[in-house]
Amino acid sequence: MNLVEVALARPPEEREQYLHSACPDPEIFGEAWNYVQWEQRMNSFLLDPLFPAAEEEQPLRPGDLLHHRFRIGSEVARGGMGVVYDAWDEKLDRRIAIKCAKSGFRKRLPPEVRHASEISHPNVCKIFEIHAASIDGEEIDFLTMEFLEGETLLDRMRRGPLGEKEAKIIGRQLCEGLAEAHRNHVIHGDLKSNNVILATAADGTTRAVITDFGLARRPVAARFETQSGETAGTPDYMAPELLMGGKASMASDVYALGVILHELASGRKPFPPSTSWEGRLRRRPPAVKHAWNPILRRCLDPDPARRFRDAGELAQTLTPAPSRRRMLTAAAAIVLAAVSYALMAVPGYRESVRLAVLPFESSRDTVNLAAELIRKTDSQMARLRGNAHTKLAIISLSSALRHKVDTAEKAGVSLGATHALHGSLSRTGDKLILQAYLMDTRSMAKTKEWKAEYAPEETRYIPVALAGMVTGALRLPPLQIAPAVNAAARQDYQAGLFHVRRDSGVDTALAHFQRAVAADPDSPLTHAALAEAQWFKYYLTKDPLWLDRTAESVRQAQQRNSDLAPVHRIAGLLQANSGWYESAAAEYRRAVELEPDQSDGYRRLGMVYEANNQVEEALAAYRAAVAAEPQYHRNHQALGTFYNTRADYNEAARHFEKTVALAPDEPAAHFALGTTYSYAGRFAEAEHELRLSINLGETPTALHTLGYVLMCQGRDREAIPFISRALGGWPERYLWWMNLGIVYRRVNLTAESRRANLRGLELAEKEIARNPRNGSTRAHLAYLCARLGDRRRAESEILQSLQLSPNDGDVRFAAVATYEALGRRDNALSILQSAPYEVLADVSRWPDVAGLHKDIRFLRLLASHKVQ
Repeated sequence: MNLVEVALARPPEEREQYLHSACPDPEIFGEAWNYVQWEQRMNSFLLDPLFPAAEEEQPLRPGDLLHHRFRIGSEVARGGMGVVYDAWDEKLDRRIAIKCAKSGFRKRLPPEVRHASEISHPNVCKIFEIHAASIDGEEIDFLTMEFLEGETLLDRMRRGPLGEKEAKIIGRQLCEGLAEAHRNHVIHGDLKSNNVILATAADGTTRAVITDFGLARRPVAARFETQSGETAGTPDYMAPELLMGGKASMASDVYALGVILHELASGRKPFPPSTSWEGRLRRRPPAVKHAWNPILRRCLDPDPARRFRDAGELAQTLTPAPSRRRMLTAAAAIVLAAVSYALMAVPGYRESVRLAVLPFESSRDTVNLAAELIRKTDSQMARLRGNAHTKLAIISLSSALRHKVDTAEKAGVSLGATHALHGSLSRTGDKLILQAYLMDTRSMAKTKEWKAEYAPEETRYIPVALAGMVTGALRLPPLQIAPAVNAAARQDYQAGLFHVRRDSGVDTALAHFQRAVAADPDSPLTHAALAEAQWFKYYLTKDPLWLDRTAESVRQAQQRNSDLAPVHRIAGLLQANSGWYESAAAEYRRAVELEPDQSDGYRRLGMVYEANNQVEEALAAYRAAVAAEPQYHRNHQALGTFYNTRADYNEAARHFEKTVALAPDEPAAHFALGTTYSYAGRFAEAEHELRLSINLGETPTALHTLGYVLMCQGRDREAIPFISRALGGWPERYLWWMNLGIVYRRVNLTAESRRANLRGLELAEKEIARNPRNGSTRAHLAYLCARLGDRRRAESEILQSLQLSPNDGDVRFAAVATYEALGRRDNALSILQSAPYEVLADVSRWPDVAGLHKDIRFLRLLASHKVQ
């Protein structure tokens, strides 16, 4: 929001006084005041786009197919700048949202959106990708993001005050979501209750989601923009410094969040509508009778320096960090819940579900088939049963037909149904398209939505598939259909399950599962098992062909019955691979409910929690995996990786040593242990494990890591062939070229060193072009520039990297190496003064800074941190 917009947001009698205060330059005041006066005379003509779009303008139309993948549905929201559409991702077969700008507001999305797409957190709306398409001959950017179904926090508060428990849950979630954005150096700039969606999580709890990161900036006349258009906002939520024309910051986001917390605590905004803008600038709002009052006063302090420095500090104050005892208790709770399904429900509470089966809509050429399928579906639904937490009653299709009920709303009124199953069957070419909905008749919200494509000979699977959709969504016991795999396929199926549990057995497992599918194509389990093997083949080779095959096998399994634990586990892998962490977690939680003794669900749940920055939950899930199957090497490997990522190398090594003991013939086990040994400075042990890994199965990563370990031992000539062989397999790794340049230089092969550094620089520049905010890449680019003699650029790049990622260990390490290469020892030592133990230890072992190792100031630093 610029000065003119802020002035126009004030009552007319206050506008001139505001501009006098905010514009010390008389010339700027004169022009701004003239603009405001004309705006008042012309009834907001100037702030509208020069060629405004018609009210009915639709940048996209229902049925449009973008990128041969995204099918546009209906418009679901419209703001001043953009339009949001319901859409279907036909490649991943999932519902998404698409947002694009309206004409007159630049049909190009602002660069802030790219930064926001890096955030992964359950309380931030996930932006998946940014695309460009040609619409009616004009280029337009659009973004794909998760589809959120729910009301805004503003709408919820308009219906009445929130209960204290609900308000606290929402407040904490918003703090955690904004904290993750700030950790990624992303500022919202227009946080308000209307930008918060109250969705329903997979477990039925409230999930508060912050939306519109990077989408709040409005194009305005540059002459009056404060900070070149970097400020945006809504006056009631704007910090005083923004009202004065200042730049949006983490502190101004904290102020806006404070306004929302005030609304949650008191049911009203901090200042009455009659409060003058001068009052908002100079004083804190009145106190509220709430435990949050001290926090609110600090959030809403007119001086940004006295507020919480960012949302992370606010989140820690609102929700103190758990003690170790609490963390261990959380881990134990997950394990216990796995053993006893009843513990996952609220004790003593049993929900009553009355599910009505309704007739499906159909086209003229599918009417008979639709009637037959819904009758068979009705028969399958009659076999469903409730459980400890859900009392189930099925209202049959005949009851719906007898009472002429054909909609969810009518089912609630006429039949007393709490839920209704309905949908449609249509034909497209030689395929039948099924769209099914499980509706909550009390709120008319879609509890579950499913779309599937069947060949005519496959429609016999639909009734069981619909039953699986219902049992999965309502957490009911799945249909018991035996035998799950027929006798002809059973031997291959069981053999494949044995071999797929080891990387070295994936090819053998593939062959077994392919034969099992051929012998029993009707079983969802054979298709799910084949998908597992295909996924691991993709994981090991990175060949996208295997990912496509995995997706097709998952589709085949889900078309038969989606509510089986193996189907949930492999579906979760695809969801997580696409960044759909919430959906993946829901798949894994259901898998754990159905098969609590199988560890894959826990382990994969830990992985998505970790990817979603839910560290405590990830650790608990990994521990649950180990508890469920303590002799399975992948569980210890996952837990070791968790500790390794957090630089707890002793704990990581303990789990990797267990991994090697359980799977001594697996190259990945030895590689993981060798890598951790190298991080801990145990180079001789690292070399031993890495050579074992390479002998069992050579990979580029293992070759390079062995080369790195040899470098750290001063054995540069031995390192050269290993790094060169690694680059023969993966030639696009800029860090590997950088290390090759280092060893060439250290053995006086100057020309070869320069060529390696130039290639590394070229690849690093490509990476920076893809993600300009990657501080680690920029720091290593700076080092390469220093080694190539470009001092000015090296100094510029390293400063930028330190600004982008000041606390990143890789950035600090590369900065020290860069300043040493530039001959600026004091700068290197200055960075090390505040560096953590791990960075100091890494620098102390890095042979390329040998001169620094002899500096008495560096030696004192090592001693003060007890670095051996």
